[in-house]
Amino acid sequence: MPEEFFRYRIVHETSYLYSGRIDLCHSLCCLCPRDTPFQSRISHVINVEPRPEVTGEHTDFFGNHLNNFSVQHSHENLLVRSTSEVRVSTRPRPWESGFTDPAWEGVAASIPNLRGDDTRAIGGFRLASAATPWNAKIREYSLQSFTTGNGILAGCRSLMERVHRDFRYAPGSTAVHTRIEEVFAGRQGVCQDFAHLLLAGLRGLGLAARYVSGYLETVPPPGKQRLQGADASHAWVEVYVPGLEWVPFDPTNNVSPGPRHIVAAIGRDYFDVQPLRGIFLGSGSQSLGVRVDVARI
Repeated sequence: MPEEFFRYRIVHETSYLYSGRIDLCHSLCCLCPRDTPFQSRISHVINVEPRPEVTGEHTDFFGNHLNNFSVQHSHENLLVRSTSEVRVSTRPRPWESGFTDPAWEGVAASIPNLRGDDTRAIGGFRLASAATPWNAKIREYSLQSFTTGNGILAGCRSLMERVHRDFRYAPGSTAVHTRIEEVFAGRQGVCQDFAHLLLAGLRGLGLAARYVSGYLETVPPPGKQRLQGADASHAWVEVYVPGLEWVPFDPTNNVSPGPRHIVAAIGRDYFDVQPLRGIFLGSGSQSLGVRVDVARI
């Protein structure tokens, strides 16, 4: 069967408008798409206005490519534009390939025995984080999908489907720092919240799961033109399964991510992979604007 792949151009613009003059800002960008077994980064460019005096780049603990910059003169607005091209191929769905689904308890028991690089690359993702703390109610909710002897893939698919069914997608109902307990109690949120909910549940069972930030190609309704800049950042989860490595699950859309999902960065939770963060020196307040465009080319 021939490989199917898509090529995309992603433009992610972040703008800040300040009510007063800013004399100095230091920023860190996590906007460069990753290379993965199913994705190749063709190009990536960061443009900043006004022009920064200092720029740099490095790779973080999780293997994400980061750009940093400093604007060291007075300015009243800031624009950061990330332009990338990637090639994303289809990935097999293990439950359709005859893969023997291992019992989740055995997988959870094996993770603490990992050694060397595997401890860093896998074992660290079973630990609680700032956005995904231990929560007994979320663990109990997750256990309904992970009954005794159930396969890890079957359990993850069940939990993904239940989060999609039980929680309402409601933009504006939560903020970046909304706690996972509030999301669970309110039964609504956005993709970031649903990814954190899934992570908290899986890690509460001793499984290794990681947060994936990226983009999702949106397809307009039949007969409608695709609107430029109408796309948005997205988030989903990958779970470690022996023999398969990392298997993705998208609870917001109740799908197994494929060639329409573009991976930007991987971490323990959102705060490891914020698209743009930093500090500034000046007076007044700021307003933020974000524009994302994902176009197949």
